[in-house]
Amino acid sequence: MKHPPTEAQLSIIPGLYKTESIPTEDKIIHAHFQIFDSHWYIIEWDSVDTMFGFCILTGDLQNSEYGYVSLEDLKQIKIHGIYEVEFDTNWVPTPAGEVELIRDGGGIFSSTDSAPDRDPWTWYSLQSQPNT
Repeated sequence: MKHPPTEAQLSIIPGLYKTESIPTEDKIIHAHFQIFDSHWYIIEWDSVDTMFGFCILTGDLQNSEYGYVSLEDLKQIKIHGIYEVEFDTNWVPTPAGEVELIRDGGGIFSSTDSAPDRDPWTWYSLQSQPNT
């Protein structure tokens, strides 16, 4: 891995499930990993190896999603023996709703109003929110 995170950098990330009560757009992205058009935006981690966040693989915004990733697995990725996943040392903790790729990938989950003809939960990006 290029520029692996230090223990101090990882220590600011909340534990797994610690941000469940925070609205998705307000969850803080504490770390960012990248290789080419693949991105991992990290919200939580278990202080050992497992991280939770928003993942975009090969720039495919339509199939991007929240999920778990192993830090050790990210460290092992090498393409052609040269290219490695890079930890973004310049990343500033940012709310998910302010990260353009997360918005574009539909990674903002918000409740809608309680109108009986509407599904009470829906996925949408900030750019495609219904007018209220």
